[in-house]
Amino acid sequence: MTYNLQALTTPPAPETIKQYIEDPGLVGRRRVKMVGAGAGLLFCVGIAVFAMGGPSKDASSSLFAAVIAGVVAIGFLAAIAYQARVEKTRSVKLSHFAADNGFEFAQFTANPLHAGMFFNKGNERTAQNIISGTVGQSPFELGNYKYAIGSGRNRRAYSMGYVRIQLERHLPHMVLDSVKNNSAAFGLRVSNLPAGIDANQRLQLEGDFNEHFTLYVPKGYEKDALYVFTPDLMALLIDTIAAYDVEIIDNQCFIYLPKTVNFDDPAVMQDTLRIIEVIGQKTINRTDRYVDDRLNDTTMGSVGIDGQRLR
Repeated sequence: MTYNLQALTTPPAPETIKQYIEDPGLVGRRRVKMVGAGAGLLFCVGIAVFAMGGPSKDASSSLFAAVIAGVVAIGFLAAIAYQARVEKTRSVKLSHFAADNGFEFAQFTANPLHAGMFFNKGNERTAQNIISGTVGQSPFELGNYKYAIGSGRNRRAYSMGYVRIQLERHLPHMVLDSVKNNSAAFGLRVSNLPAGIDANQRLQLEGDFNEHFTLYVPKGYEKDALYVFTPDLMALLIDTIAAYDVEIIDNQCFIYLPKTVNFDDPAVMQDTLRIIEVIGQKTINRTDRYVDDRLNDTTMGSVGIDGQRLR
């Protein structure tokens, strides 16, 4: 399919950016960050003034310390404001792109209610610059997702891009852990998945597929996985998304990109929509007649309790 990429290739007019109404939730979070940063910087200014120009110093030293600390504070807040404008410009471009192509756009969603394994971890869960619609026969959603684990000094923030493809049938819970995006520690490859999966659920597939992905399938559902992951689908996955993790859960297929994605880049958007079109169509074709023969009622494509979630 071809898409109208003009909104992504043409910088929006300054007045268009100025008039764009941002999501109140995103604006509120940004204000909290700026207030927190400002308070922290004022504290640092006070410390700097006291350290460099305390009671035993002359007035000129105190003034110099205050000026330097003030310049640093202003520069820091200016950087936050600049980043906010960059994000706003990106949202404007993506919203116009979505409108030009018959898609839906949302700038911000707090705590997105998705079943995928990354969407129920940690706190401060948010999705940003979300585009949804249908490509070919594949209903989809794409965007960037952020979450945090821990608090205070132990807080760690994570960000990633994601693609969600709606399937026509519920399927057993299956995860493809990409070998390429795993981390290296002491000579060993460590998975970047947010939770450990019982290794007894690994399933070896034919050919060189195991060199690219580790497939996890609930016990007793190995034949069901072979029904889905046929040689042609495995070859397609290797050729198109070998660096990404994939999760099939309920009637959804998630593709996880290991870092924040600039979807306003025309080439990135084109490649992502192509992945949705190709992978989505192939996966739907392979699964639209799936039946869990362990159940008596298979009319709705339900899955038995043992196959609904990996351990």
